[in-house]
Amino acid sequence: MARATMLGLISELRMLSSAVTNDVFDGVTYWTDDQLEAILDRNSVYHLRHPLIVHPIYEDGSISYRYWRITDHNRNRRVEDDPEIVNYWGVVQNEVTVDVNMGIVTFDNSPSKNAKMFINMRVFFMADAVAEVWAAKAAQRAPYVDFRAGVQRGAMQQEYQHCVEQHRLWRARTMRGHKRL
Repeated sequence: MARATMLGLISELRMLSSAVTNDVFDGVTYWTDDQLEAILDRNSVYHLRHPLIVHPIYEDGSISYRYWRITDHNRNRRVEDDPEIVNYWGVVQNEVTVDVNMGIVTFDNSPSKNAKMFINMRVFFMADAVAEVWAAKAAQRAPYVDFRAGVQRGAMQQEYQHCVEQHRLWRARTMRGHKRL
Protein backbone atom coordinates (compact mmCIF):
# COMPACT_ATOMS: atom_id res chain seq x y z
CA MET A 1 0.00 0.00 0.00
CA ALA A 2 1.46 3.35 -1.05
CA ARG A 3 2.15 5.95 1.62
CA ALA A 4 -0.65 8.50 1.93
CA THR A 5 1.84 11.38 1.58
CA MET A 6 2.92 9.99 -1.81
CA LEU A 7 -0.48 9.85 -3.54
CA GLY A 8 -0.12 13.27 -5.20
CA LEU A 9 3.37 12.44 -6.47
CA ILE A 10 2.24 9.03 -7.72
CA SER A 11 -0.68 10.52 -9.65
CA GLU A 12 1.64 13.15 -11.17
CA LEU A 13 4.11 10.43 -12.21
CA ARG A 14 1.25 8.36 -13.62
CA MET A 15 0.03 11.33 -15.68
CA LEU A 16 3.47 12.36 -17.01
CA SER A 17 4.43 8.83 -18.01
CA SER A 18 1.04 7.63 -19.29
CA ALA A 19 1.27 4.75 -16.82
CA VAL A 20 -2.19 3.20 -16.81
CA THR A 21 -3.06 0.55 -14.25
CA ASN A 22 -4.10 -2.07 -16.81
CA ASP A 23 -0.77 -2.56 -18.63
CA VAL A 24 -0.24 -6.34 -18.62
CA PHE A 25 2.92 -7.95 -20.03
CA ASP A 26 3.54 -11.68 -19.76
CA GLY A 27 0.73 -11.99 -17.23
CA VAL A 28 2.14 -9.30 -14.91
CA THR A 29 0.21 -6.11 -14.21
CA TYR A 30 2.42 -3.02 -14.31
CA TRP A 31 2.20 0.48 -12.88
CA THR A 32 0.45 -0.13 -9.60
CA ASP A 33 0.79 2.59 -6.98
CA ASP A 34 3.38 0.49 -5.13
CA GLN A 35 5.52 0.08 -8.26
CA LEU A 36 5.40 3.81 -9.01
CA GLU A 37 6.19 4.61 -5.37
CA ALA A 38 9.28 2.36 -5.59
CA ILE A 39 10.42 4.23 -8.72
CA LEU A 40 9.94 7.57 -6.95
CA ASP A 41 11.86 6.32 -3.91
CA ARG A 42 14.78 5.26 -6.11
CA ASN A 43 14.88 8.76 -7.59
CA SER A 44 14.89 10.69 -4.33
CA VAL A 45 17.24 12.01 -1.70
CA TYR A 46 16.56 12.92 1.93
CA HIS A 47 17.65 16.39 3.04
CA LEU A 48 18.31 16.53 6.76
CA ARG A 49 18.55 19.97 8.37
CA HIS A 50 18.28 21.86 5.08
CA PRO A 51 18.55 25.57 6.04
CA LEU A 52 15.68 28.04 5.78
CA ILE A 53 16.24 31.75 5.11
CA VAL A 54 14.17 34.34 6.93
CA HIS A 55 12.10 36.65 4.71
CA PRO A 56 11.14 39.66 6.87
CA ILE A 57 8.07 41.67 5.92
CA TYR A 58 6.38 44.72 7.38
CA GLU A 59 2.91 43.86 8.71
CA ASP A 60 0.69 45.27 11.44
CA GLY A 61 3.07 48.14 12.17
CA SER A 62 6.21 46.09 12.77
CA ILE A 63 8.65 43.76 11.07
CA SER A 64 7.50 40.17 11.07
CA TYR A 65 9.71 37.10 10.73
CA ARG A 66 6.87 34.64 10.02
CA TYR A 67 7.89 33.86 6.42
CA TRP A 68 10.94 31.74 5.59
CA ARG A 69 12.22 30.44 2.25
CA ILE A 70 13.59 27.01 1.46
CA THR A 71 17.12 27.48 0.08
CA ASP A 72 17.93 26.02 -3.34
CA HIS A 73 14.23 25.57 -4.09
CA ASN A 74 13.78 24.09 -7.55
CA ARG A 75 10.43 23.56 -9.22
CA ASN A 76 11.76 20.53 -11.12
CA ARG A 77 12.01 18.69 -7.83
CA ARG A 78 9.04 17.55 -5.78
CA VAL A 79 8.76 17.21 -2.02
CA GLU A 80 6.71 14.68 -0.08
CA ASP A 81 3.66 16.17 1.65
CA ASP A 82 4.96 15.98 5.22
CA PRO A 83 8.25 17.87 5.62
CA GLU A 84 9.38 18.56 9.16
CA ILE A 85 10.54 21.97 10.41
CA VAL A 86 13.09 21.97 13.25
CA ASN A 87 15.01 24.69 15.06
CA TYR A 88 18.73 24.81 15.85
CA TRP A 89 18.37 22.33 18.73
CA GLY A 90 16.32 19.88 16.65
CA VAL A 91 12.98 20.68 18.30
CA VAL A 92 10.10 20.10 15.86
CA GLN A 93 8.04 23.21 15.13
CA ASN A 94 4.35 22.28 14.98
CA GLU A 95 2.63 25.63 14.41
CA VAL A 96 3.86 26.04 10.85
CA THR A 97 2.50 25.80 7.30
CA VAL A 98 4.77 24.57 4.52
CA ASP A 99 4.07 25.36 0.85
CA VAL A 100 6.55 23.05 -0.84
CA ASN A 101 5.56 24.14 -4.35
CA MET A 102 6.44 27.78 -3.69
CA GLY A 103 9.27 27.03 -1.24
CA ILE A 104 7.71 29.12 1.54
CA VAL A 105 7.39 28.21 5.23
CA THR A 106 4.92 30.28 7.28
CA PHE A 107 5.05 30.26 11.07
CA ASP A 108 1.90 30.97 13.11
CA ASN A 109 4.00 32.78 15.71
CA SER A 110 6.94 34.79 14.48
CA PRO A 111 10.30 33.36 15.63
CA SER A 112 13.12 35.78 16.38
CA LYS A 113 15.19 37.25 13.59
CA ASN A 114 18.31 35.38 14.71
CA ALA A 115 16.61 31.99 14.99
CA LYS A 116 18.04 29.15 12.93
CA MET A 117 15.38 27.03 11.25
CA PHE A 118 15.80 23.92 9.13
CA ILE A 119 13.61 21.58 7.10
CA ASN A 120 13.85 17.80 6.95
CA MET A 121 12.37 16.61 3.67
CA ARG A 122 12.56 13.94 1.00
CA VAL A 123 13.13 15.47 -2.44
CA PHE A 124 12.03 13.58 -5.54
CA PHE A 125 13.54 14.07 -8.98
CA MET A 126 10.41 13.74 -11.08
CA ALA A 127 12.14 13.93 -14.48
CA ASP A 128 14.37 10.99 -13.54
CA ALA A 129 11.39 8.97 -12.33
CA VAL A 130 9.41 9.66 -15.51
CA ALA A 131 12.42 8.71 -17.64
CA GLU A 132 12.74 5.44 -15.71
CA VAL A 133 9.09 4.56 -16.38
CA TRP A 134 9.48 5.30 -20.10
CA ALA A 135 12.66 3.19 -20.22
CA ALA A 136 10.81 0.27 -18.63
CA LYS A 137 7.96 0.69 -21.10
CA ALA A 138 10.46 0.68 -23.98
CA ALA A 139 12.09 -2.49 -22.67
CA GLN A 140 8.69 -4.19 -22.51
CA ARG A 141 7.87 -3.18 -26.07
CA ALA A 142 11.29 -3.92 -27.63
CA PRO A 143 10.23 -7.27 -29.16
CA TYR A 144 7.28 -5.67 -30.97
CA VAL A 145 7.51 -6.06 -34.74
CA ASP A 146 5.60 -4.63 -37.66
CA PHE A 147 3.30 -7.09 -39.41
CA ARG A 148 0.95 -7.29 -42.35
CA ALA A 149 -2.10 -9.54 -42.66
CA GLY A 150 -3.93 -9.11 -45.94
CA VAL A 151 -4.79 -5.43 -46.27
CA GLN A 152 -4.32 -4.83 -42.53
CA ARG A 153 -1.01 -3.49 -41.32
CA GLY A 154 0.21 -3.19 -37.72
CA ALA A 155 3.08 -0.81 -37.03
CA MET A 156 3.84 -2.04 -33.52
CA GLN A 157 7.45 -0.84 -33.67
CA GLN A 158 6.16 2.75 -33.49
CA GLU A 159 5.05 2.19 -29.90
CA TYR A 160 8.58 1.12 -28.96
CA GLN A 161 10.07 4.15 -30.78
CA HIS A 162 7.66 6.45 -28.95
CA CYS A 163 8.73 5.05 -25.55
CA VAL A 164 12.42 5.48 -26.42
CA GLU A 165 11.84 9.08 -27.56
CA GLN A 166 9.93 9.90 -24.37
CA HIS A 167 12.71 8.36 -22.27
CA ARG A 168 15.32 10.52 -24.04
CA LEU A 169 13.13 13.62 -23.68
CA TRP A 170 12.68 13.18 -19.93
CA ARG A 171 16.31 12.18 -19.35
CA ALA A 172 17.36 15.41 -21.09
CA ARG A 173 15.15 17.40 -18.69
CA THR A 174 17.14 16.18 -15.74
CA MET A 175 18.96 19.08 -14.14
CA ARG A 176 22.45 18.35 -12.99
CA GLY A 177 24.04 21.10 -11.01
CA HIS A 178 27.10 21.86 -9.00
CA LYS A 179 28.08 24.55 -6.58
CA ARG A 180 30.67 27.00 -7.77
CA LEU A 181 33.52 27.86 -5.47
